[in-house]
Amino acid sequence: MTLHTFQKTNTSNEVFQKHFLELMKTYEEDNWTAIYTDGSKATNTAFALTKTNGEFIKGGILPCYSSVFTAEAFAVSKALECAIHNKGKFCNMLDRYVQEIGHTEGKHFDHRYSTFNPTRTKVVYPREISRAQATIFTRLRIGHTQLTHQHLLTGKAKPSPYPFCTSTLSLHHIFNLCSALASIRQKHNCFPNY
Repeated sequence: MTLHTFQKTNTSNEVFQKHFLELMKTYEEDNWTAIYTDGSKATNTAFALTKTNGEFIKGGILPCYSSVFTAEAFAVSKALECAIHNKGKFCNMLDRYVQEIGHTEGKHFDHRYSTFNPTRTKVVYPREISRAQATIFTRLRIGHTQLTHQHLLTGKAKPSPYPFCTSTLSLHHIFNLCSALASIRQKHNCFPNY
């Protein structure tokens, strides 16, 4: 039995609580230990794990660039680690938010990389390329290179302004838009001018 079959918009809290207690009773009768996981993003991105009795298992703060989805997934991974390292039977009690994400993720979630892969098709690399080569390709594809993002990787100041024009430094601009580099692109016949 799961609770995600009930629609949040037309199911009262009392109905959820009733079915949740029934669900917990069946798990407890079969000697399962419930681990509750949650993630949040407010000032910080955080995750936490607790047991039914409120006993705190683990929690922490994730890097500031982490999303609430990352926090939720990280909490679930920590619950799995806890179950692996302890004896007994464990079940992970996810909140409804995570379950709803699982049904819609990849289809409706509009993330910043969707402009690079609007159909959200998984990129398949040839077997003969190395992980390092795949990493280079991926970074070029999404625009994260040392030239454009070194300040994020090293913690140093942002790079100096783009030397060829007043536009913002980005791979898309360099490879496709910068009029100062148009002759170089044409000479090497590598990127069209849009």
